[in-house]
Amino acid sequence: MAINTPATSDQEDEALHYTIIKVARDKDLAEQIGRDIYFDLVDHDKVRKFRIHEQMPFNLFKEEVAKEFGIPVRFQRFWIWAKRQNHTCRPHRPLTPGEESQSVGQCREVSNIMHNKELKLFLEVEFGPNLRPIPPPEKTNEDILLFFKLYEPEKQELRFVGRLFVKSSSKPEDILAKLNQFAGFPLDEELEIYEEIKFEPVVMCEHLDKMFSFRSSQIGDGDIICFQKSTPLEIDEGCKYPDVPSFLDYVLDRRVVHFHSLEKPMEEDFCLELSKLHTYDDVVEKLAHHIGLENPTKIRLTAHNCYSQQPKPEPIKYQGVAHLTEMLTHYNQSSDILYYEVLDIPLPELERLSLKTLKIAFHHATKDEVGIYSIILPKQSTAGDVIYVLKTKQQQEDEEILVPYSDLVEGPEPIEVAQVEPACTVDSQPVKDPPVMRFTWTIENFSRLNTKEHYSDMFVVGGYKWRIQIFPKGKEVDYLSMYLDVADSGTLPYGWSTYAHVSLAVVNQIYSKYSIRKDTQHQFNARESDWGFTSFMPLGYFYDPSRGYLVNDTVVVEAEISVLRVLGYRSYDSKKETGYVGLKNQGATGYMSSLLQTWYHIPYFRRAVHHMPTTENDMPTGSIPLALQRLFYKLRYSESSVATKELTKSFGWDTYDSFMQHDVQELNRVLCEKLEDKMKGTVVEGTIQQLCEGHHMNYIECINVDYKSTRKESFYDLQLDVKGCRDVYASFDKYVEVERLQGDNKYHAEEHGLQDAKKGVLFIDFPPVLQLQLKRFEYDFMRDTMVKINDHYEFPLQLDLDRENGKYLSPESDKSVRNLYTLHSVLVHSGGVHVGHYYAFIRPTLSDQWYKFDDERVTKEDVKRALEEQYGGEEELPQTNPGFNNTPFKFTKYSNAYMLVYIRDSDKDKIICNVDEKDIAEHLRIRLKKEQEETEDKRRYKAQAHLYRIIKVARDEDLTEQIGRDIYFDLVDHDKVRSFRIQNQTPFNLFKEELAKEFGIPVQFQRFWIWAKRQNHTYRPNRPLTPLEETQSVGQLIEVSNKTHNAELRLFLELEFGPDLRPIPPPDKTKEDILLFFKLYEPEKRELRFVGRFFVKSSSKPEEILGKLNQLAGFTPDEEIELYEELKFEPCIMCEHLDKRISFRLSQIEDGDIICFQKSTPLETEEESKYPDAPSFLEYVHNRQVVHFRSLEKPKEEDFSLELSKLHTYDDVVENLAPQIGLEDPTKIRLTAHNCYSQQPNPQPIKFRGVEHLTDMLVHYNQSSDILYYEVLDIPLPELQGLKNLKVAFHHATKDEVVIHNIRLPKQSTVGDVINVLKTKVELSHPNAELRLLEVFYHKIYKIFPHSEKIENVNDQYWTLRAEEIPEEEKNLGPHDRLIHVYHFTKDTAQNQMQVQNFGEPFFLVIHEGETLAEVKERIQQKLRVPDEEFAKWKFAFLSRGRPEYLQDSDVVSSHFQRRDVYGAWEQYLGLEHSDETPKRAHAANQSRDKQAAWEQYLGLQHSDKAPKRARAANQASAVVNISFPTTMGHAEPTPQEDAALVTLESIASNVGHETASREIEMQNDDLDGPASPAVDRTLRRLSAAEDLLKSTSAREPSLEALAALDTVSRYARSSLDTLSTNGAYEEFKAALKLLTEQGMIHSTITSMLKDLLSSLEGEMPKYMAAVKELAEAENFPIEHEEIKVKMGLAMQICQERKDIVANYDAKVTELEAELARVKAQLAQVKAEQAEAMANLDTAVDEMEPLKQRFADSSLKSENLIVRQATLTLQNCASVGTWAVLQDVLKKYFKF
Repeated sequence: MAINTPATSDQEDEALHYTIIKVARDKDLAEQIGRDIYFDLVDHDKVRKFRIHEQMPFNLFKEEVAKEFGIPVRFQRFWIWAKRQNHTCRPHRPLTPGEESQSVGQCREVSNIMHNKELKLFLEVEFGPNLRPIPPPEKTNEDILLFFKLYEPEKQELRFVGRLFVKSSSKPEDILAKLNQFAGFPLDEELEIYEEIKFEPVVMCEHLDKMFSFRSSQIGDGDIICFQKSTPLEIDEGCKYPDVPSFLDYVLDRRVVHFHSLEKPMEEDFCLELSKLHTYDDVVEKLAHHIGLENPTKIRLTAHNCYSQQPKPEPIKYQGVAHLTEMLTHYNQSSDILYYEVLDIPLPELERLSLKTLKIAFHHATKDEVGIYSIILPKQSTAGDVIYVLKTKQQQEDEEILVPYSDLVEGPEPIEVAQVEPACTVDSQPVKDPPVMRFTWTIENFSRLNTKEHYSDMFVVGGYKWRIQIFPKGKEVDYLSMYLDVADSGTLPYGWSTYAHVSLAVVNQIYSKYSIRKDTQHQFNARESDWGFTSFMPLGYFYDPSRGYLVNDTVVVEAEISVLRVLGYRSYDSKKETGYVGLKNQGATGYMSSLLQTWYHIPYFRRAVHHMPTTENDMPTGSIPLALQRLFYKLRYSESSVATKELTKSFGWDTYDSFMQHDVQELNRVLCEKLEDKMKGTVVEGTIQQLCEGHHMNYIECINVDYKSTRKESFYDLQLDVKGCRDVYASFDKYVEVERLQGDNKYHAEEHGLQDAKKGVLFIDFPPVLQLQLKRFEYDFMRDTMVKINDHYEFPLQLDLDRENGKYLSPESDKSVRNLYTLHSVLVHSGGVHVGHYYAFIRPTLSDQWYKFDDERVTKEDVKRALEEQYGGEEELPQTNPGFNNTPFKFTKYSNAYMLVYIRDSDKDKIICNVDEKDIAEHLRIRLKKEQEETEDKRRYKAQAHLYRIIKVARDEDLTEQIGRDIYFDLVDHDKVRSFRIQNQTPFNLFKEELAKEFGIPVQFQRFWIWAKRQNHTYRPNRPLTPLEETQSVGQLIEVSNKTHNAELRLFLELEFGPDLRPIPPPDKTKEDILLFFKLYEPEKRELRFVGRFFVKSSSKPEEILGKLNQLAGFTPDEEIELYEELKFEPCIMCEHLDKRISFRLSQIEDGDIICFQKSTPLETEEESKYPDAPSFLEYVHNRQVVHFRSLEKPKEEDFSLELSKLHTYDDVVENLAPQIGLEDPTKIRLTAHNCYSQQPNPQPIKFRGVEHLTDMLVHYNQSSDILYYEVLDIPLPELQGLKNLKVAFHHATKDEVVIHNIRLPKQSTVGDVINVLKTKVELSHPNAELRLLEVFYHKIYKIFPHSEKIENVNDQYWTLRAEEIPEEEKNLGPHDRLIHVYHFTKDTAQNQMQVQNFGEPFFLVIHEGETLAEVKERIQQKLRVPDEEFAKWKFAFLSRGRPEYLQDSDVVSSHFQRRDVYGAWEQYLGLEHSDETPKRAHAANQSRDKQAAWEQYLGLQHSDKAPKRARAANQASAVVNISFPTTMGHAEPTPQEDAALVTLESIASNVGHETASREIEMQNDDLDGPASPAVDRTLRRLSAAEDLLKSTSAREPSLEALAALDTVSRYARSSLDTLSTNGAYEEFKAALKLLTEQGMIHSTITSMLKDLLSSLEGEMPKYMAAVKELAEAENFPIEHEEIKVKMGLAMQICQERKDIVANYDAKVTELEAELARVKAQLAQVKAEQAEAMANLDTAVDEMEPLKQRFADSSLKSENLIVRQATLTLQNCASVGTWAVLQDVLKKYFKF
């Protein structure tokens, strides 16, 4: 019985007694192949199924089949399917009569055991000529059942056409007629045949030789043969998949991907057919084209989570996966969904800037809607920053009326619908439905249309011409295809675009309600000028007359179109709407744009800038005044936004600086001071002071005596407190608030001593332009970070500073001046500390109209937007349920005023003055007007570009001028030949006439050749234009040229001259004629030049043109010359010797080929010449490299240049360099590579022979440079690399002196060797004194080096190495004596925290059991020789882990150093607290340095902090750490920056323990406590130091991998060694350190330390882990059972996954072994046939010998006949490769 319904519960109980039989027939194969499947023969799940009891005889089942299919039993033959080792499933063999007599259950047992639950059969039914079934033919062992598929390349269709039996001894050529009959081809059609072998994991479909028997080709029952017509060349080129293998490859790899917008992840946008092998770039490229985006790199993809059915939390990294398959895989689950989003900046740039994207679901408070937003912020941003950006997005949506998302195609910019009537603000624009136009198109005689596509008449909607495009037979589909097309898109202006809603319909003429209508919307542009539906409706449905769509052979089509006037952000015209233009943002320059707009709109200042003296020879990038003048001029006269790059370059900024946010106040101060300096000595000197300078008086007045101290100071701006102040007046009150000096804070007055006093500030005068800097940023000492103050803070339109009787003014102030001010500008900072945006609200004329200057965009705003909304504070959302007493939700407003500019009313007329064109320097006006005209010309040129084509014409003169000078390879540089700009519609013959005028060559003498780019990337003249082509237009001619250059037409003008040097008509060219170009090489001159061209016959030989070549070269006619063919030059040179005795045809010479020739070089000349022949010379030219050398001591100054070879080794480079600098020994030169990002030398030099070639030395992270730095060493570099230099500070035992010694020893030396050398250099207290070497770091001793330690592990670049004599008392320690550390320290209470700061020289001290502090103090005073008076001020403390415990004289010191129960006991030391009398280091000056100096450095150097610098100044440590280490080596003493960074690190590392040295002392005392050895303690300390050093080291442009590595190192450096010892953590840490070192991110002084750290970790990690384990066992540490259980579960899961992987590989091994056996058998067969072929070959050669002379002397026709005869002779030999072997023989025999 057949299965029609699911089994019932009773049937399920008996399921084991039933067998499912699946029967496949020819009909199933015909229906499925090419539709549902392409590989194998059938999907068994879609064939007829029968549920049969296993006891039923099979013959009874056949009767069941007879009833079902109507095929009598006697005509049925069943085949068993078998799964092969290559995972294909094919009919294997027919059931035997014996098997058919068994039961169904027994038959099932003989089937493939992989399907023992079911029986799969193929029903073979044969039909006679009358199409009635006949008995199946008898099958012998010789018979093979084959299945045939037909492939049609032009349709890209594969289908099943039949099956038949063949004899295994027959050949495929015997069945060609039958196959043509299957396919419906003519019987003599040429076919190609392929065997479909397998399709997993890759397609294997191999060409089948029609001359081999099926047996020889190992064809068996059930095999599949695919065939197709022999593909002509033109079809092969035009068809994407010309043959079966390529089509099956495409089918296997194709993947339909459903794309969803990330903003609406549940709604599918569209589908694209892609390939599984597509890379990230391939996918976004196709996606960009579909959504109309020009830059594919702005698309970011996110994978699909198959479990949650949502997008994954993290997007796919750019190029982070190899292929599309990986993007669609999620934990072994495959998906067909990808999510996309369009970014504002390219994704590679986004990932480089270390930004993070968050997807936020915003639930509206009053509307039932949820919006998804993607927010991009730096990773260090806070939640407050996110809320601010989210609020900004909401405000933008409230302000703009957007086209609903569902009606828009995803694009790079928001689109807003604007009504036709302009309005002053967006808020006032109501939404109006655009007019809808309906167009009806009636098509008569529809079935008689014989065109592929058919167009309607044009109609106009929204100012555009439209037409409907219909494909009557479908566009390569079985559906009616219909589109809407912009009819005149080719003639519209450049950059045109329109957005339209489209509705297309096919009207049902019988029942109109059944009309088929489809809607869409699209942004029509030049790239996508048509849009519609490929599958509008099925053709069968459409052509059925009864359906009502095609009635009386007439079709009615309707189109409804509504065109929206759309305005994108960039389409907004600020000049037109407001009269002002904005400034372009270079990346993060909004702060500068807002400040510049403020200054520009102060006319008095603008006029002063224009009056500054500049000359026409000044460069704007090098002159701030000129750059500012140009900027101000453009702001007034430009029609669009203005760039600021010239100005920033005049500051000395690079692109990197433009992407960093800086502080407005500091930029304002520096800019004003720079301009002040430039104004000195000019007519505008003092302008800045007149505008902005005010004065205040600082005073201190004693209360009880008559004494007052005053100091007058000037200011350009005032910093007002925001925190704790309600408004500007409250800030001024706080500014002049009186402070009382009393108690401990009394004032010391001259002659009066300490007195109670009051201190304050009063203003003497205010400036005409008052700039108020609001202190929105401050340093939070509790959180140890910068914070932004978003408090509510009001500022008035009118500011009265004379209020309350002039409370802010000093008695000396001029009371006649009225200090009443009007608000001119409000500069706004929108965001948080780490991310933000600046813009400005300005009243240029102090009228009621405000304008918002937001980078490029300028809009009109009202006073509320400019004032009240910039107060900051909190905003309250309206209550959703007003009737309930619920608490309203409040959120912080992150957009608030940061700087205010007021103008005094009494000076208003003077400051808001007229600035006329006469105020602008004449040279500037002329220069800028010319630039403006050029810009307009370029714009006009670009707008008309689509109407024109560029034709580049190369002539013989161009080849002569360029070859050997500008170029050496190919023939011409097309960018340097004569070009013509010609309209597309111009007939080419008219262009020839223009050319005749230009070159003076009459039209009849001109012949043009088209250039073609060959597959080897050379570019040569390919063929002449035909007369028919020359009658076409230029635009049509473009289409026949190389498609790679379809925007331009490149031609070669062939001109022939007669004996009188006058032009003559070009000769007729036949297929026999070849145009060749000739270059002459002269080895003695090392010159290559073009000497001419001429035609040769393809049958002629090079030896026949030697006389002509000698004539071209000016040689004697009988000069012996050598010929070479220049084949290609990329990636390597290929210039091969040309045999002069072989014809050009046999040498495969064709039109456009280049022949190089030269004199035959005698042997002695060849030895003298470095490049004796053309190939060696071209190789030299290809590899030569000019390198600019600079001394490492002066890295900014170029010394000289040398021409080297890219293949030069390190030795070759220094050998060429040594003579240039006058050095005899090249090995003393050390080279350093150039860092392309920092434009500085790399931190590490190039290792001697560490790179292979010069090319490797000049490459830096895929960036190529031509700069190398050199330095001259005092010893050879190979020897130096084997030595180690140590800097040791020797402390004399009896003298108060320290001497630095530089000791250089081989790296294998030990510390003992260092001490021995040191003894010969220093003065000892006595001859038998013993020395020791200590490691000192920030005034603490960390290590006593054992004499056996290798100096290779010792680092003196960062640690201080101290050598000293060992005191006698330390040599003779008693059993109860202890050796302790003694350090000097002082307490620092900065930042509300007490910190211990060590200083001075640390030392060891022996303490005895029971010894009191008084006794110890006596010995310490004696050791340090401190005077009694000073020593009495000292305090003594026991310090453990940085916490002091002060001691009394009676305390027993040793008792404090015996507490073994404290973890970290090795951090204990005796501290001597007293004041630090040593001179302060450089950082003290740096901390009090004026901000001006910092900004001077800033404008010339780099910066890496996005927080405003004014606010950062509060954090002194951060300010110093931001100074990077120098990138050059060779400083014996630290630079000021390095010194400052080291001192800052000292404060950071003050709490880092001195574990190691203490632990080593405890080892000497046999009191080792804690879980690990001293080296492990040292490791802990170095981890912390490594983190600090990494933080203080600035690297330019780090890669993403380096940033990740830096994060890894920092993360482990903050953790304990327990974390580092966990599985895999140490290897990760080690790899990250290695990457940082290799990429040069770490200063050389740190690199050595890191190597030491790794070395320590390598040896000590096992010890540490063992110690931790021992400690855990000793103290019975609890084991977290649940954690282990979870880990065990994960481990079991991993084991199972790996077990599955192994099983898969086992299956693959089995398959490959079977494949190998088959290949071996085939190889044996081929070898046998090869032997037979060789014998036949010998016979063929013997037969050919008599024809040798005839072949050599006869004509080409005779040659062809002989070759054909030999070919026909060999065709009788059924062997592999015979003809190929013969070709090789012919090549050798006749020297092809």
